Amino acid sequence: MQVGNQVSVSELSGMLGITRPTVEKYLDLLEKSFVIFRLPSYSRNLRNEIRKSQKIYFYDNGILIAITGNYSMIQNRTDAGFLWENFCMTERMKINSLKSAGLTNMYFWRTYDGAEMIWLRKPGVC
Repeated sequence: MQVGNQVSVSELSGMLGITRPTVEKYLDLLEKSFVIFRLPSYSRNLRNEIRKSQKIYFYDNGILIAITGNYSMIQNRTDAGFLWENFCMTERMKINSLKSAGLTNMYFWRTYDGAEMIWLRKPGVC
């Protein structure tokens, strides 16, 4: 239900009533089985980057819809914007993978006033 929003593992842990390492293991399993992918926040400080929140997207909107159980028409959905963002991010990942052979990292950057931007960066290039 938090697709396209910043996700805090600690917050998920509290909501689900399980430990933080368990949440990390579940997310890792979902990522390794190509159900989700994580988009980390950008930071020039690598230590800070690890602690920053991340966004989680599904590779397939159909799986996302099945998990939420909301099969309403798009006109009647309150999460239509999140579904669209998820679709766009997935397509961007595909294009990035094909054109760059996986040599580009993707991040999101957010200002204090809430404006966001997705940023592509080749390793070793500032």
